[in-house]
Amino acid sequence: DMLEVAALCERGSPPAWAGDMECTKVNFRLKKQVREGLELGIDAIFEPSGLSALNAWAKVEFGRQR
Repeated sequence: DMLEVAALCERGSPPAWAGDMECTKVNFRLKKQVREGLELGIDAIFEPSGLSALNAWAKVEFGRQR
């Protein structure tokens, strides 16, 4: 299981880089191992205006018989 939080903080625009430091994006990622071979996850990206993207996913692993 995993929770990851990443933030993009910027200070103005190049080349001057003037202005206050602001976080322009925050990304939350959550992964949960439901059972062996099944993992669920969600990514959510927030910008100053609110939620800008949402991605939900499932990972299923199939085993091979020998």
